[in-house]
Amino acid sequence: MVTIEGQIAGLHIEQGSPLRYALCFLDQPPIPLNERIGRTLSFSYQDLIRCTYCNRRTKKSYNNGYCFLCFRQLARCDQCIVKPEQCHFHLGTCREPDWGQRVCMQHHIVYLSYTSHIKVGITRMPNVPRRWYDQGATAALPIYQAPTRRASGYLEVALKAYFRDKTQWRQMLSTKGCDVDLRAAIIDAHNDGVIERYIEDEPLFSERAPIPLYQSADVCRIEYPADTLPPKITAINLEKTPDYSGRLLGIKGQYLLFDTGVLNIKKYTGFHINLSIE
Repeated sequence: MVTIEGQIAGLHIEQGSPLRYALCFLDQPPIPLNERIGRTLSFSYQDLIRCTYCNRRTKKSYNNGYCFLCFRQLARCDQCIVKPEQCHFHLGTCREPDWGQRVCMQHHIVYLSYTSHIKVGITRMPNVPRRWYDQGATAALPIYQAPTRRASGYLEVALKAYFRDKTQWRQMLSTKGCDVDLRAAIIDAHNDGVIERYIEDEPLFSERAPIPLYQSADVCRIEYPADTLPPKITAINLEKTPDYSGRLLGIKGQYLLFDTGVLNIKKYTGFHINLSIE
């Protein structure tokens, strides 16, 4: 039996067929998970949450790991993170200008991925392909390289006329493979000329136009160690059920799949737990 106590720091994911996962803790060695599929994992939440930024004890986790003060003060928790077209760095109002320079004022990739459906999204170039792993995509295609986060957000807004931008997590977990042609989908969206005219007319792109990638980029195919699903896809809540045991069936995105439910590890970043593996 393996026993570890510590603060959850997320899932580490490495390339492979299928992807290789490890459960990470703050100041503790990571626990490889692929070879533990089929074994029983027991979680005991210790009624302790610490902010992943300031380490302050907090009664509630905000935005997957922050205390309320950091949630209110940090630029990385701002509304423009989920709505990048609202990035206001260029106005000089970013609450963390050094962080904004490192994160927002860098090249971003606009992409199509297949989760429960075709989805449009953005991510910084260094986050490819990790962003697709995190969201549980089974296939992904870079379609544009944009000069900044705000520029990628403008493109994403335009592409929302053709594609959804949210993932339905239950459908994502039950989706296997990808039965659509992502390259054909973006080409179809371009056929009416609306996207090209939008790029030509948008003042934001007058000096640094986005670079189209969809004709030449490779489609990334992704396989997860998730051949078996629980009979019913229900979320496990460690705050309501602090002591939980289940047989690990697989892993997809940020979810551990058990025989009696699924656990979103990202949601519990900063939670202090005892973990036993039989």
